[in-house]
Amino acid sequence: MTKEIQLTRRKILASTALIGGAGATAGAGTWAFFSDEETSEGNTISAGTLELDVNEGDGFSYTWENAAPGDEEEVSVSFQNTGSIDAAELAIDTDVSGDEDLAEYIDLDLEYTNGDDPDGQTLAELADGELSLEGISAGEGASISIDATFNEGAGNDLQGASVEIDHTFTLRQEPGEDG
Repeated sequence: MTKEIQLTRRKILASTALIGGAGATAGAGTWAFFSDEETSEGNTISAGTLELDVNEGDGFSYTWENAAPGDEEEVSVSFQNTGSIDAAELAIDTDVSGDEDLAEYIDLDLEYTNGDDPDGQTLAELADGELSLEGISAGEGASISIDATFNEGAGNDLQGASVEIDHTFTLRQEPGEDG
């Protein structure tokens, strides 16, 4: 008796898939890839600093007494960026209180060692906005010399007048940007 084997399309496809799957599994076991691994540990990020010293840490103050029209006074202030990053701007904000009419008759001539000299102005004009100067690199210094003149056009109404002046000095990494 002879057995007849009936081959159908379904049986052929199933046999082919079974043989292909067994071959793929056997072949996958014979492939190998190399690899290597390294570790980087102990990494850090630290922020730099902007640190402004005025007159070598002694601050800045001045007094001009018994000023009369035509008198002149000179004051200087030095700045040091003792921080670790460069400053793009040194800003000076000035507040004036008291007899503010007097401030309109104090003419200022400013000389800055680290960039262009600011335009001449009165004390009242200086107090009206912020003075922006070229910044100071890390570890470097600069100074500003202020020649003040009591304008000869001042009238008798300013006799005995006085103003109090406060300056705030700010180093900025980017101009106009406080953190």
